[in-house]
Amino acid sequence: MKAQQVSIGIITRMIAWGGASGAVLGALFPLLAVILIQLLKVLFGGDASSANVSMLSTWVGVGCMVGLAIGGIAGLLLGLLTGVVLAALTYKVFNPTPDLRRYSNAVQITCIVVGGPAALLLVLAGGLPQYGANGWGAEWSWFVWGVTPTVIATIATWWAGRHVAAWVGATASKTG
Repeated sequence: MKAQQVSIGIITRMIAWGGASGAVLGALFPLLAVILIQLLKVLFGGDASSANVSMLSTWVGVGCMVGLAIGGIAGLLLGLLTGVVLAALTYKVFNPTPDLRRYSNAVQITCIVVGGPAALLLVLAGGLPQYGANGWGAEWSWFVWGVTPTVIATIATWWAGRHVAAWVGATASKTG
């Protein structure tokens, strides 16, 4: 397989992994956010029972649909960005055939280094809720709405890069 075909395959796979994992994780994030808020309230002396259960269930239901769309779009963007960087890394710097383990490690580290800050920028561009805006857990907004999605997106980007590196290794071993 030619290097250009491998580069296109890398970009395509990173976009696909990014969009799919972003949509799934984005849909699950509202449920995780409610659990985190309640856990933080209990751990730091708040009253976890003060939240209205019907409000939470409505918020989670709507949030899952919104998270699906936002996570999918953010995943596509992160997948495109990291895919282009990985394709350039593979095409210009490394020939993955001689040492696949070293190549795989370089891909995973690149995904973390590129995906983490890019995810943080996407989160910050989306904005964080104002302190005290919702009455239950707003004091933890930076952790719940900023740090948590960034960590989740960074792990998902690393995971996608790991699978793409395995695909490149399999392709390199077939062609030889």
